Amino acid sequence: MQMPFSRPRAAAVCAILAFSLFVAATRAVPPQEPAPSEPGHLVLVVEGTVKQLRVTHAVKKADAWAGLPQGLTSEFALVMLDAAGKEVQRLPLDLSKFETDESKVDAPVVVEGCIVRSPKIGTLLNIPFRADVATYRFVRGDRALGEVDAASMQRMTSEARR
Repeated sequence: MQMPFSRPRAAAVCAILAFSLFVAATRAVPPQEPAPSEPGHLVLVVEGTVKQLRVTHAVKKADAWAGLPQGLTSEFALVMLDAAGKEVQRLPLDLSKFETDESKVDAPVVVEGCIVRSPKIGTLLNIPFRADVATYRFVRGDRALGEVDAASMQRMTSEARR
């Protein structure tokens, strides 16, 4: 009587299953919310200090948002709010390369070998484009550090296309 799976065939099935699990485990964390109503994402230039953050430039890109780096957590976040002020998405901000001690906001840049820690923050932030967002708010915990409304963000992206 012939067995339904031979050992080589069973080994091949196991190898394919293991490879599929490996690929699934190493993918980036997908966006928290359903896909936005328009494709694309925004690239924001964020500047300031741990006491106040602002968007100084914004560019809309046609490519889909790639999601968050796997395992990223932070007390800093960009919170996207709808017109009613309801949170629609929260994205952690990686500010680990900057001085985040509020008492050192006016301190000079610290250089240790090739590591530079500055209280002045300047970073790029990729976020999903969402048509339902009315306000983009930077927070540390529950405390607001700055915000920009959707109309201002639209102006910045329009100016960037020129």
